[in-house]
Amino acid sequence: MSHLLATSPFPFDHLYKWGSLSSEEIDNYVKIGMDVLFINPRTELALKSKIFHREPPNGLLLLSAVLENTGFDVAFLDWAYNTADLKSYLAEEPKIVGITSLTNTHNLAMKILKKVKESQPDVITLYGGPHATFKYAEILRKNKDVNYVLCGEADLTILEFVRAIFSSNMQNFFQIPNLAFRINGKIHYNESYIPANLDNLPLPARHLIDLQNYDVGTIIVNRGCPFNCAFCVRQRIFQQVRFRKIINVVHEMQVLSRLGFQFVNLYDNLNISEQYALKLCQEIEKSKISLNWGCELRADKISAELANALKKANCKVIAVGVESGDPKVLQIINKNQDIKMVKKGINAAKKAGLAIQAYFIVGLPGETHESFIQTCKLLDELALEPGIDRVNFFAATPYPGTSFYECPEKYGIQILHENWDLYDNEHLILKLNSISFTELESIFKEAKEIEKEYVDY
Repeated sequence: MSHLLATSPFPFDHLYKWGSLSSEEIDNYVKIGMDVLFINPRTELALKSKIFHREPPNGLLLLSAVLENTGFDVAFLDWAYNTADLKSYLAEEPKIVGITSLTNTHNLAMKILKKVKESQPDVITLYGGPHATFKYAEILRKNKDVNYVLCGEADLTILEFVRAIFSSNMQNFFQIPNLAFRINGKIHYNESYIPANLDNLPLPARHLIDLQNYDVGTIIVNRGCPFNCAFCVRQRIFQQVRFRKIINVVHEMQVLSRLGFQFVNLYDNLNISEQYALKLCQEIEKSKISLNWGCELRADKISAELANALKKANCKVIAVGVESGDPKVLQIINKNQDIKMVKKGINAAKKAGLAIQAYFIVGLPGETHESFIQTCKLLDELALEPGIDRVNFFAATPYPGTSFYECPEKYGIQILHENWDLYDNEHLILKLNSISFTELESIFKEAKEIEKEYVDY
């Protein structure tokens, strides 16, 4: 299966030190048809197309670009659209099949790998993503269809893994950071953290997918988070805060505009640095890109200056995590934001003409009927407009890697089960010592009724 190579340069030579193959050896492997197939298993959006816009799976497409730019032949299968095509892709006999998942799509990923191994028993399977990062040992013990797990950020390790597979030198595997695998009945894991310089990475290999299947484009602006919310794993996966050069972000927006996208989302929280956010808005405005866009922001850090700059730069919508209207709950979960500043920030955004996506969480530690009343009161005070703004209520979920999952007793919570299919923020997974489960179910039901006022299902 032959594919066009990405054209943007990627200076690998100074980034690797772990027994890499020579360029001549790589050329030889490519000539004899050693392929890599990446599979994106996310299918839950098929049932929620009115709520969540489809975005290309940038993480795997970035890894694809890394490999393509070094000469490897890469194919990409988005299971959300092409479930019937797995056999045709496997007929090309890829050397490696890589797959990622979220926690709630983990079981689906394992089913796909089972099909892969049934069809091609000798294929090398690689698993990654947030769930795999924190559950690698259990996954390797329970799933014989998984040969390797590559944890955390894989941009700088995927190439070393592929080279090690092609070299057939087992010693190379022991030197690859964050790679977990079975050997002699034991699990080996070389824990390390190697943050990628985001400006050294290529653009995602979007030519490997049919862009007409996706509603919105995505652009990575930064990685890492200086905050430490108890329900989030971002700060553990991306342990160092990094920003791309603004010129590179603007360039990628221009690329997506030429590819036909009408809207893009910029990730992650843009106002971790207000100075960066303001400068980015200025440069987008100067570039005169006719592209609508949205971003995530800390609500308590939205100034009037930033809100107006976002509007001038053609930003249309911002997503903010309000979580709760009870200061005590926010303190327990280490969401250190002042509710007065949250209201001030959202009001500034509304005044500037930005639409708001406000996210709340039901069932956080310390939740009571009274705290939910405070949340509803805060929502009323925000004066959001159905049809313009969106409100979502999610169930607190103890994802592996979060403080909730690893230290439940610290928060007075009990994890009811590990049925990963239900770890989708739509099912109550936690019992709290602050409220009965029956009452928690009642307020979550009430919250979802409020949500219907703002979301067209």
